[in-house]
Amino acid sequence: MNCATTQSELHEASEKGDFNTVKKSIADGADVNGKDARGSTALCIAAGYGHFEIVKFLIRNKADVNGKAGPGYTPLHCAATFGHFEIVKYLISKGANKETRNNKGKTPLDFAKEKNHTEVVAFLSGGKANEDSTLASGSFTEIVTLRNGDILDHVKTKVTIDSVEVTDATGKTTVYKKKEIFSVKRR
Repeated sequence: MNCATTQSELHEASEKGDFNTVKKSIADGADVNGKDARGSTALCIAAGYGHFEIVKFLIRNKADVNGKAGPGYTPLHCAATFGHFEIVKYLISKGANKETRNNKGKTPLDFAKEKNHTEVVAFLSGGKANEDSTLASGSFTEIVTLRNGDILDHVKTKVTIDSVEVTDATGKTTVYKKKEIFSVKRR
C-alpha cells in the first residue's frame, strides 16, 4: 500500500474513531508522528475528538505527547479545548507539558478556561478534579440552584475524611460514606 495513503487513513481513522483502521495503518507503516495537510498529528486529532482508546494506542506506539500541530497545538491543547478530561489526565501522566504554548502564546489551560471546562481547568491549574480529591475535614460548600430567580434547591455539603453530609433545603441530611461519595451522579 502507498505510504501516503496509509498516512491519510491513519489521520482519517483517528478523527472518526475507527480503532481497527488506526491499528492497520500503523501496522502497514504509517508514521505515528506524521502530519496531515493541516499539520496535525493523529494523536492531536484523536485527543481533540475524544477517542481515548486511540490516544492510548498511539502513545503505546511512540506518538509524541508533546508533538505540535501546524498552529502549535499539542495533543493536550486539543483535549483541553474540547473538555476531554480523562484524556487530559492521561496525556499529563504520559509526560505532556501543560505549560507549552501554541503559536499565539496560549496554554492548554487557557483554552479550557475559554470553553469553561471546569474539571480540566481545576486539574491543569493544580487542583485535583478526580476521585482522589480530598477537602479539609469539616469544610463546607453551599450550592444554590436558581431558575428565573426562584430558588429550586439549596444544598449545604459538609465534607469529612470518611463521609459527606448533604443537607437539602428542607433540612433533611443524608450521609454518604467515603465509598459512596464519588458514585453520586452530577446533574
